[in-house]
Amino acid sequence: MKSKVALAVAIALAVLAAVGIRAFLTRAKHEFRGEQKMVPVLIAAKNITKGNPVYSDMVTKDNFDQRVVQDGRTVFPSQLGKIVGKTILKDVRAGEPILWSYFSTRAEKKDPARGLPLGYRQITIPVDKVTGCAGRLLPGTVVDVLATLRVPRDARGAVEPVTQIVLTNMRVEAPDLRSREGYTFLSAREQRDYAAYSTVTLRALPLQATLLAFLADQAKIHLVIRSPDDPTGQDPTKLEKVTLDQLDALIEKASKAKPLAAESAP
Repeated sequence: MKSKVALAVAIALAVLAAVGIRAFLTRAKHEFRGEQKMVPVLIAAKNITKGNPVYSDMVTKDNFDQRVVQDGRTVFPSQLGKIVGKTILKDVRAGEPILWSYFSTRAEKKDPARGLPLGYRQITIPVDKVTGCAGRLLPGTVVDVLATLRVPRDARGAVEPVTQIVLTNMRVEAPDLRSREGYTFLSAREQRDYAAYSTVTLRALPLQATLLAFLADQAKIHLVIRSPDDPTGQDPTKLEKVTLDQLDALIEKASKAKPLAAESAP
């Protein structure tokens, strides 16, 4: 009797082992073929022509082997909002995966002079986290340029610091090289990288560019964000300079200053 039970147990174990081995081999076979884990990614629902913005009806989703999409190049369905409205820089045929590189400014580098209004130049100045508005500058931001110089005070060589706004209504063309990429389409990590710039390119008239080059070498420059619709302080020559001699009077005046909206209120 005992021998029959032992034989039955042995047979059962052999069957379970065979089933387990078969399941393992089947799983390994699927993994080898890339069939184990399929991931949905965005593909072109129809032909998309280079230079056109992408909208939700232009794309659909399809399943691809996980190993193909782990390199970070493909766009997932959950990331659709980050590409809607963005201009695609490559022709994509229907059924082809949508890649992030198709929207990168690096994929097609254009002459920065194209689109620049006649008479204007572009000049780049160095900034840091403080002088560059803590990474908040974007292409199109309007700024004033504030400079602090140490100027001679008397014939004995004494100098004093003087701070004043030297240029107003200057348009930011690019922090570092980022002149076209839409900030709203970037991930949180990419936005942090976007803010880590060390130079800013401004649109300037020739004499303004010359003045900026001089001040970048001789003065401490701060960029000051302003509203593009703000008409105050358009003429820097009429704005007061901050000096040690006038500091008390300017502090009192600054404490009583009101914004344009308050001044125009009845």
